[in-house]
Amino acid sequence: MIVTFSISTLIQAKQELEREQKNLEKEKAAWASIRKTLDAKTAAILDQQVVHIFEESLFKYFQSVEKPDIRAILGQLQQLYLQGASASTLDQPELEGYNLADLIQDIPAVKDIADLPFVVEIIRLSIIADAAIYHQKAYVGNGGCTALELILVFLSWGLSDSSNGVNTQEHYQACYKIFYWLIETPTAVAEKYSQFDPYVLFTCLYGNGYGDYTAVAPFHDKVSMAMASLGFIPYNEWSRERWWWDIGTLAWDLGQQKAPWLPLFFPYEHELLQPFLHSWKKYLTPDALKAMINNFSGTTTGRKTFKTYFSQGPHWLTAIIIQDIPDIIFELVRRNEVYLLAPFLKTHKRKLGSLRNENGQSLLEYATATRNVKEKTIQLIREARLT
Repeated sequence: MIVTFSISTLIQAKQELEREQKNLEKEKAAWASIRKTLDAKTAAILDQQVVHIFEESLFKYFQSVEKPDIRAILGQLQQLYLQGASASTLDQPELEGYNLADLIQDIPAVKDIADLPFVVEIIRLSIIADAAIYHQKAYVGNGGCTALELILVFLSWGLSDSSNGVNTQEHYQACYKIFYWLIETPTAVAEKYSQFDPYVLFTCLYGNGYGDYTAVAPFHDKVSMAMASLGFIPYNEWSRERWWWDIGTLAWDLGQQKAPWLPLFFPYEHELLQPFLHSWKKYLTPDALKAMINNFSGTTTGRKTFKTYFSQGPHWLTAIIIQDIPDIIFELVRRNEVYLLAPFLKTHKRKLGSLRNENGQSLLEYATATRNVKEKTIQLIREARLT
């Protein structure tokens, strides 16, 4: 059995994502049809009432000892949104007013679990009512975070003891629902955000191990699968050289053992993963592939991990390596990298059988003619019976 993505989880995540976004788009269209009937003066009056509720009532709910009734706040906003009021005029700077991102940042501060569904519904209705989710920011250290960034932080951390994270399954599931209302395709995200990749943020924070994932693992996995189904990849384009050198050990960004991450980064092919694989392949340059191979060869654990995972069956990544940088195969022979050679010899016999170096030598001819190539390496190639 090939260890790779959980296809059942992938299917479930994809179905949930499509259902939630389809329903959201339908409600957005209904709201927009009402909104366009309003004259400018009426729209401005309604919008200002939304701002007032956010900055007065919602802010007070989280900041005051005597909290207003969250159900009543939801009811007021529902009535305004039904009349065509917009959430787009909520203050955008992270140090002013109180906006949708501020509300999402305060999700961990909802102490009464019974109130949580009402807070989530306020968020959903505000997204439908055109909240500027790419521009409204909450203050986080030196700069602001958007709603999507905040949700991904909560989800990636799992259940956290930190006051900045969620610490109950109910809070985590609330963030999980909101995620489906915020995430878009890689193209849409790239157009609206500057140097921000949701999957990279998610995997890096998860790998750093901030929280407990046991209780929320099914939801956590579906977040990952949903992004993969859209075509996001866990690759940091803005530090690409270091990323490829780190992929073998995953020491800096992920801080975890290599084996559990390989199925996440390089799954075996499946029709539902075509957007994911298509996104990957454009970054697989010869230099990147060589850096990755060399990194795996840096430790015995890395070598064994590479052999175990990629020996399960023909893999698109090893096929690309043979096609685009065939010289690396001869280099592995010269270096006696038997663990790294093994998957290629086992799963790509025909390709390697026809492979020749610049001198016209086959792998076996090269191995027997090259000084310092060990008998163990030569025997491995012979036993492969390349055709």
